[in-house]
Amino acid sequence: MATTNIETSSTVVESTLIQEVVELLEAVKTKPAVKMIKDPANIDRVKEAAWDLVPQLCSFLTSERELETVSVVCACEEILQYLSDVGNAKELLLVLLEQADMFKDDIKFKALLRPVQRCLQRLPSRKGNPIGIALETLCAHIQELPLPEDYQLEDAERQLLEADETVRRICSCVTAILTFIKPFAEEVSWKNRHTDTSKTATRTSNKQVKELMGHLMKILSHPLAFIDLSVTDSSSISRGRECAERLVTFMSYLHADFHKALVQILEDNHAIEKEQKRTKEQQKDSPADMDELDTLIAEPVSKLGLGTFAYLVFGENLCSDNVPCVYRLEYLFEFNLPFMNALLETPESMVRLKGVALFVSLLEHMPALTLSSHLLEFAPMKQLLQNLLHVIVYCPPKDIRQSAVKGLSSLLQKFELAGRYMLILILLKSSTHAGVTGYVIQLLKNEIDRNLKSDQLNAFFCGSQLEKLLRLIFTLPEGVETDLLDQSECVMAALNLLRYLVLRDKPSEDFTGIWQQIPRLQEVYCGPLQTAIDMSHAHYALDIERTAKGECMADSSLETSLSVSGHVMPEMDDKQRMSLLTTALHTFDMMQSILSRVTELIDIQRKTQLENSA
Repeated sequence: MATTNIETSSTVVESTLIQEVVELLEAVKTKPAVKMIKDPANIDRVKEAAWDLVPQLCSFLTSERELETVSVVCACEEILQYLSDVGNAKELLLVLLEQADMFKDDIKFKALLRPVQRCLQRLPSRKGNPIGIALETLCAHIQELPLPEDYQLEDAERQLLEADETVRRICSCVTAILTFIKPFAEEVSWKNRHTDTSKTATRTSNKQVKELMGHLMKILSHPLAFIDLSVTDSSSISRGRECAERLVTFMSYLHADFHKALVQILEDNHAIEKEQKRTKEQQKDSPADMDELDTLIAEPVSKLGLGTFAYLVFGENLCSDNVPCVYRLEYLFEFNLPFMNALLETPESMVRLKGVALFVSLLEHMPALTLSSHLLEFAPMKQLLQNLLHVIVYCPPKDIRQSAVKGLSSLLQKFELAGRYMLILILLKSSTHAGVTGYVIQLLKNEIDRNLKSDQLNAFFCGSQLEKLLRLIFTLPEGVETDLLDQSECVMAALNLLRYLVLRDKPSEDFTGIWQQIPRLQEVYCGPLQTAIDMSHAHYALDIERTAKGECMADSSLETSLSVSGHVMPEMDDKQRMSLLTTALHTFDMMQSILSRVTELIDIQRKTQLENSA
């Protein structure tokens, strides 16, 4: 009975202490509240009350409370830090993580980081993976942060993102979690791991390294992948960039060789995916057990996180010393293909920016004629080409599209000659956009010119091999009814190529084999194109005449609804319509001019050849 009385008395004392502290904080008497907790005479009472005191303190950690009485929030943080220093580390860690699991407020999130960190540091052993559990709970808040709106800004405009409230919140929270992680990353630094080589220590360190690496990758995947991490001004860097540099620095503590680290993660991902597939197949007959089994299998590291990390290391050259120079540039390019695809396939422009930057950077220092044509048979490479074409056509920011176009040209130069031929063939077959096709035709023209100027002709850009490419170029999708305005870039590029060939390659030499194809081209391309130009010119000339008279043009070729990014644009007035129709006529006139010149050159060259023969 005496023991029960003592326990009851102790509980009353604890309740009284908690009640007094809460009342003082409610009355904004912060100094007496802190003094009461830190009074050496109360240390035993404080230790006993800690479990119940933590939830009470956490109730004050809100944004509203910080705006009203910031001193109360500061006092609660100070008390929590004191409790983590003197209380039972294991018990306090449990109650702190329980509170962390319920937070939605950044104030509470940041306030709990230091006490949790201190409790983890005070644990006598790391059995049971307490750091992993803590990171899983704390990083959940980071994963739930809202992402910034995709403003589709260009170049220097992206500096405005620093003022975006969502971006500022992301940077603030990521900075806080990185400060939490820092001592644990330093603790298992690869330099420190060499000092203790016992099996137990090694096993514990490796587990901690894996946990830290996995959660750092999660932070890269969400939210850092969606904010600007590049350096636009050497005099100052953004807060997002600061976060990225700190994060990669911590990763450099964990792994001396980033390439090996990525290889290991990819192998682990493959094993996890294989296990998930096996488990699901085995449990088809027991769907009730699926949820429980899924929680027992680790999640693979996000491809987007891996892509963002690859961008920072290989695209922005962060911690470049952690990538040994023994790796060949062409190998690194091939190795990074899945990471580039992960970035380019994500629709947000800030993520695509990273994908294009990584692509361009990996090609920058690679010598010409380095990549093998066999790479083009590799599925990730084929996917990369499709992603690049999609970015070139559909990505709203102009500078990203332009970088992708330059990257595509650079990629062509890195392939050996057989690879260049195959790449142009793939692009001509896969492109559905006239502008892109026109650009590829220009690239082919450059290759033909380079071949004709070389000492020894290459078989890929002359004769039957070249004919395969020209058959894809000199064609009208809908015959004489082809929309020449829509196809103008492709048609103009094709005509310019044909003009170049008949001028550069004489009939008597015919290195390219173009003169053997001229009769067919005149029949299947030049003739139908002339008819299409005549029809289009007459149609648009009639539209101009009717517009000038103010007549209704329900059947006009311009009588269509125009939409941009899903928004229907307003109808054109007569002045705008007239301007568009006039521009269209000028386009047809240019086509006619070049086509006429090509026909004239063909006749001149043939006449000259006949005269020479005679």
